[in-house]
Amino acid sequence: MTQTRPPPPPAGCSDVQSALAEMSVSGQLMVDTALRGHVDGCRDCWNALVETRWAIAASSRDLLELREFLGPEF
Repeated sequence: MTQTRPPPPPAGCSDVQSALAEMSVSGQLMVDTALRGHVDGCRDCWNALVETRWAIAASSRDLLELREFLGPEF
């Protein structure tokens, strides 16, 4: 018999902000269905998610290589 996890509870703005702060510190973005559901309908949290993604990406090797390749025009 296979057990399935129940879906996560709905997320609110404070839940999203807390989760994004933790993700920013850990350097990994992990979006579950509850967070995604909230962010899809909340413009402020969507903007915070995008900002967090860029903050995490800023220190990634891929972005550093892109900056190096494009030079000062990036």
